[in-house]
Amino acid sequence: MANATVTQAVNRSTVALALAAARTEAGKHQAWITAINRAALNLEACPWQFDGEILIITSATSAVRYTVTPALHGQPSGVTV
Repeated sequence: MANATVTQAVNRSTVALALAAARTEAGKHQAWITAINRAALNLEACPWQFDGEILIITSATSAVRYTVTPALHGQPSGVTV
């Protein structure tokens, strides 16, 4: 993914579609639905940026910024603070 390109604009509409798809995939797993809904609220309320590979989002309750990276070279994806 290092040289991946985003072929679709990342905007409210595409994020809404991704969230809807995630809810469908989660099915009846309430913990996943809760996590997806919390993510949706944070994406709406908090500053965030996405460059096609890395997502950075600011916490809703502090100035902490979270960085989400994809899995690379056999390593798991990660979230750092």
